[in-house]
Amino acid sequence: MIIDTSHASGFLSISLDGTGIIKILAWSSLVLLLYFGVQCLENQYYHPLAKFPGPPWACATWLYGAYYDLLVGPGGQFTSHIRQLHAKYGPVVRISPDEISINDPDFYDEYYGSCHAVKDKIPTTANILGTTSGTFGTIDHHVHQQRRQGSNAFFSSSNLTKADHIIREHVDRLALKLSRDLSTVWETRVQFMALKLDIFYDFAFGDSLHLQDNPRAAEEWDATMEAIATCAPFVKLFPWILPLAVKLPVMLVYVFSPPLARVLRINYRIHKQANMYSKDPSAFQDSKKGAQDSTGRPITLFESLRNSNITDQDKTVWRISQEGSEMFAASGTTARVMSACMFYLHDRPSTLKLLRDELDSAMPCPNSIPPTQMLAALPYLVSTCLPHFRRLRFD
Repeated sequence: MIIDTSHASGFLSISLDGTGIIKILAWSSLVLLLYFGVQCLENQYYHPLAKFPGPPWACATWLYGAYYDLLVGPGGQFTSHIRQLHAKYGPVVRISPDEISINDPDFYDEYYGSCHAVKDKIPTTANILGTTSGTFGTIDHHVHQQRRQGSNAFFSSSNLTKADHIIREHVDRLALKLSRDLSTVWETRVQFMALKLDIFYDFAFGDSLHLQDNPRAAEEWDATMEAIATCAPFVKLFPWILPLAVKLPVMLVYVFSPPLARVLRINYRIHKQANMYSKDPSAFQDSKKGAQDSTGRPITLFESLRNSNITDQDKTVWRISQEGSEMFAASGTTARVMSACMFYLHDRPSTLKLLRDELDSAMPCPNSIPPTQMLAALPYLVSTCLPHFRRLRFD
């Protein structure tokens, strides 16, 4: 290092040679390593979650989870590893400095059903979908609670009853397609994914993606929903990726990640419909009145948000479109559960027989499906099967 103080201006001139640069890098690395070590010790012994059991490295640094998600083939293996940690440490395991995992289904109702506990989200988890203004992407507990109320009318029992004809229409379409060619081997997850996305899009926005009529698009969206699930750990580790992708042209994103490009396209489509609704709600509603039965037309998600008691800031086009994008992404999980249920029933013929006997008694004619209220009163289906199906997991 050469220091020159001969300048008349009085400024200090520093010229670095190779040895000086190496020393600076060495000291910088040492300081960062020291900081990292202190942070790990603080997380391990002085963190509010220090009392919970877990692997020392997981308690100390998020790099533990990153190793299993990024370096252990084929990637995204930390979720599977967490099950092994539960087998070793018990139902409650600390899986990162700021997170614990609870493997106790009986605790779910206590946690999610409690209205008194304040549960702010971890920012990296809230931003997994890139919807920072949606309910899922809301970090603050109280703001999250308020925004959730906006969709109460949309998911109400009366509105779901009005949507019964929408569900039946799409289910009948799938049943007809499967019955026409009994020799074809169908991939249930793809068919259920097309069914569920068509139903939700029709129900929420008064339109349909027609995935059941487009096998290639159905397969692409099944792969896209799978990519959303498997890429979540990567996005959690690198939260800047989605904000960057949104700013790029869709065609450029498609070159690097076709699933991400499809998600961006559907987000733009939902945003366009939200903009149409905000400009003229009555015209938007009139355009959706074509398909309805005697129970009346169900309200769309946009109508539910607009007519709710949420703040005006939460009723902007950007906000309600992000709400729609989140719910559309979440609707794919139902298709996964349906696939798991189908396997479970056929893997256990006795359970399948009991369920079929109950359905046969309620549906003497297979082509005449009883009202939803009647199906909801079937004891074996509702009291035994559905609670168990909700607890199915993917190993």
